[in-house]
Amino acid sequence: MKTWPQIMKEAGLITLLSINLSLGAIILVRDYIPLQESVPSITGPVAPNLQTEYVMELVETKQEGDYRVETYQEFEIQYNENGQEVSKSPTDKKEYIPYYTGP
Repeated sequence: MKTWPQIMKEAGLITLLSINLSLGAIILVRDYIPLQESVPSITGPVAPNLQTEYVMELVETKQEGDYRVETYQEFEIQYNENGQEVSKSPTDKKEYIPYYTGP
């Protein structure tokens, strides 16, 4: 039966032998494997980082008989990195909400 120090000595020798064989193989084949040439990266202009938000806004209120009708329209709002509004454009989505006002 092997003692603990003998086991550690054998494991250390096997590890050293494995490392040396690996390094030897790398040294022997380094001239046979072509390395890729580095190529400068070429990028186009970077698009600004914009955050898009959709909100419904009241655009019209009118009275129709006993009903008050509020018209809301959706807007697409884009903000830059600092939270400042860059653009605001209406979408095709509209909501009509009638409120009964009575006679």
